[in-house]
Amino acid sequence: MPRPNSRQLSGLGNTPTLGAVGGIFRQYPCVAVRTNSRLGHFFVETSVLCLLTVLAGLSPFFTVVSRAQSFGAMKGFKVAEPYPSPYEKQTKSLLEAGKALLVPGGALLSNGVTLQIFTTTNTLQLLVRAEHCFYNSTNHSVNSDGPLQMQTADGKFRIEGEGFFFQQTNSSLVVSNRVHTLIQADLLQASSTNREDTSHPDTGPLTILSDRFNYDGSSGLGVWQDNVRVNGTNLALSSAVLTANVPMDERQMRWLVAERDVVIDYYSDGLHATGSRLNYAPDTGLARITERATWRAQKREGRGDELIIDRTNRIFQVNGNAWLKLPGQAVGDAGFLAFSNSPAQRPSSTAPHWIEIVCDHYEIRTNFATFHDRVRLDEYFDKAVRTQMTCSQMTANFGSTNELRTIIADKDVIIDEEDKHFTGGRAVYTRTNATLEISKNPTWRAGSRDGKGDLLRLNTELNEMQVCGNALLRLPANELAGQLASTNKTTTSRPAKAGTNQIAEIYSEEYTLRTNTSVFRGGVYATHPEMNWSCEKLTVQLPTAGTTNLVAEGNVDFNLLTQKGKIHGTGDKAVYSFGSFNTSTNGPQAVDQLRLTGTPAFLEGTNGTVQNPVVIWDRARDKWTLPGGEYKIQGSAPASNTNTLLLPNSKLTK
Repeated sequence: MPRPNSRQLSGLGNTPTLGAVGGIFRQYPCVAVRTNSRLGHFFVETSVLCLLTVLAGLSPFFTVVSRAQSFGAMKGFKVAEPYPSPYEKQTKSLLEAGKALLVPGGALLSNGVTLQIFTTTNTLQLLVRAEHCFYNSTNHSVNSDGPLQMQTADGKFRIEGEGFFFQQTNSSLVVSNRVHTLIQADLLQASSTNREDTSHPDTGPLTILSDRFNYDGSSGLGVWQDNVRVNGTNLALSSAVLTANVPMDERQMRWLVAERDVVIDYYSDGLHATGSRLNYAPDTGLARITERATWRAQKREGRGDELIIDRTNRIFQVNGNAWLKLPGQAVGDAGFLAFSNSPAQRPSSTAPHWIEIVCDHYEIRTNFATFHDRVRLDEYFDKAVRTQMTCSQMTANFGSTNELRTIIADKDVIIDEEDKHFTGGRAVYTRTNATLEISKNPTWRAGSRDGKGDLLRLNTELNEMQVCGNALLRLPANELAGQLASTNKTTTSRPAKAGTNQIAEIYSEEYTLRTNTSVFRGGVYATHPEMNWSCEKLTVQLPTAGTTNLVAEGNVDFNLLTQKGKIHGTGDKAVYSFGSFNTSTNGPQAVDQLRLTGTPAFLEGTNGTVQNPVVIWDRARDKWTLPGGEYKIQGSAPASNTNTLLLPNSKLTK
C-alpha cells in the first residue's frame, strides 16, 4: 500500500519526531491510505495531528501507561470508556486487541481487535471486529483502511466493509468501501409481530450492498450511499441513498427511506415500481413511493403522485393523477358497445388494443380494483381511442387468473363510441357474456336516432341493444318508412312536407335493436308524419338492401295517410313492405305493399270499408286483392274514379 509522501505531511513543520512517525506508518500499513479510500486523507490528518498534540502534552491515560511500559509493543491491550454521569460506574464501550504498539496519541492495534458497546444496564448492544486499526486516545475513535465486521448482540443487523472510522463517544461509524449489510427479516417487521413467520413469502434476510455507510449512534440513523442495492427473498431494490432509523437501544427498525432513482421489484407478485423516493414503515408494513412513481405487474402498468404497497393485506394504492393501463383482452375484442343496426365493425385481431383509466386515485386488491373522482376510461384500437367512458367512481372485478370479469361505473356515467352516446346513473359491463347494462334514467343516441328507458342492455357479441321499461325510440321518419307514397310513376306525387326534420317515435314496454331487425313488444305505439301504428308487437326488418318490412302483430290498429286521404285498418297482423331492390334480370324493382289479416281484417277509407280475412293492397299500382269468398265491401264510388278505395265490380284476384 502507498506510504504518505512529503506532500501529505507538508505544512506540519520540521519536528524531529516526524521521522519516527513515518517509521511507524511503514511498519504498520493499516494506517496507510488507499487510493480508493474516501476517508484516507481524513485518517492521515487525524492520526498525525493527534500524534503532534500528544507530543506536546500526553493525555493522562497514556502518561500512566508510558510509565508502566514506555512506548513500544505490548500484549493484551484493553481500554474502557465509561458512561457520563449519573452512569459513570457503567462501561459504555470496551476496546481490546491481542497486540498493541503504543505511539504518541494512541495505539496501533492488531491481532483480534474487538470493540463492545454496552447499555447502561451492562447489556451488550454492539460488537465490532477488525484486523488492525489505530486507536486515538484524544477523541476516543478507532480508524483503519482495513476490513471491518460489526453486528448487534442479537445478530439481526450485521455490516462488513473496508476502511472505517468509529467514534466511541456517540457510537458513530463510517465505512468507506465495499459495504455489505445483512438485516434479518424480523428487524423490518412491526415490534408487535416481531417473530419469524416461515409461511410468509418475504421471510429471509435482507442484504444491502453499497459503496459507503454512515451510522450515527445518537440518532440511530444509518445511511448507505452510492450504488445501493438491496436483495431479499422476494425483494430487490436499488437507489442512490438508503436511510434507516435503527436505535441501538430498541433493536428495531423504525423506518426506511430510499432516495433518487428508486427501483423496487417484488418477485412473487411480479411487481416492478420506480420513483424518486420510497418510505417503508415496519409498524404498518406500508411502502410508499413518491415523485414520478410508476409500476408494472402482470401486463398491467400505471403511475401517479404516490404509490402505496401494502403486501400484508395485498393492497396497492395510487394517489394523485392516477393512471392505469390494461391489455385490450380485459374487455374483449368487441369492446363495450354494440353496433346496433349497423354493419359489424370489429377491428383486426392484430391491431394494438388496450385500455387506459385516469382518475384522482385508485386501489387494487386481489380480486377487485376501485377508481375514484373524475374517472375516465379510454379504449384504444390501433393507437386511436374508440370508446370513452366517464363517471364519478368505478369498480373492476377480476377472476383467479387476473382476468377482468366486471366493470361497474357509478354516478354521471357517460359512454361515447364513434357516433354513439350513452348516459345513466350506473353502468355494469360483464366480460363473460360481453354485456353492458346502463340503468338509473339511461338514454342513448346513435347517429340520428335516440331513445331511453329504465334499462339499456348492450351485447357486443350478439351486436344488439335492448331497452326495457318505458322504452322510447326516436328516429328520422324516412328511416322508419322511407317510401310511404305509391311508387307508380303515373301517380300524383305527395304534398310537400311541412318540415324537413320530421321524426318518428315508437313507444313500448321494451325493444331490441339488431343489425337487420328491430323488435318492439308490449303496448307498442308508433307515430309517423304519414302513419300511426298500435299493436302488441312490432318488428322492423331489413331483408335486403333498400327494402323494409314492418310487421305488426296483436290487436293491430293503424292509420295511413295517402294522396287520396286517410286509411284506417284493424286486424290481427299487418305486413307492410316498401323500398326497392335490384334483380339480375330486370334491374331495380320497387315494392310498396300492405298485407292485412284478421278475423276479419278491416280497412276503412273516406268513401267505404273492406272486410276480409286477408286484404292485400298494392300501393304502387293502387290495387286491392281480397283472397277467398268472405270479403265484404261497403261504400259508394262517384262517377270520377277518385275514391281512396277502388271498389271493384267483381272479386279481385292476384
